Amino acid sequence: MVSIIHGGNAGDLIYALPAMRAASRLHDSKVHLYLQVDVPAQYNFNHPMGKVQMNLKMAQMLVPLLMSTDFIGKCTITDEAAKCDYNFNLFRKFHNYTGHISQWYFHM
Repeated sequence: MVSIIHGGNAGDLIYALPAMRAASRLHDSKVHLYLQVDVPAQYNFNHPMGKVQMNLKMAQMLVPLLMSTDFIGKCTITDEAAKCDYNFNLFRKFHNYTGHISQWYFHM
């Protein structure tokens, strides 16, 4: 299985699904998705996740949706940065935030 880690918000995760599907097709295998919880976040407003990008409860609620796709074979919730084939957290460090978020993940 091709492995991908994502530690962003639920919306960011949804926008990453096309790139996950592309990775699955590229490797001709299903995705082992690692949902990284409790990644610190700085919001300028009162965010539903508080001071993190995704908490455990939100990750647990997303797992059934993610597992219903035809390209995700396994979903693991972790609070550590697992070593994976693709790190979808990196776009926050390297992207200039132009264009559409669903395209940003293809650069990883």
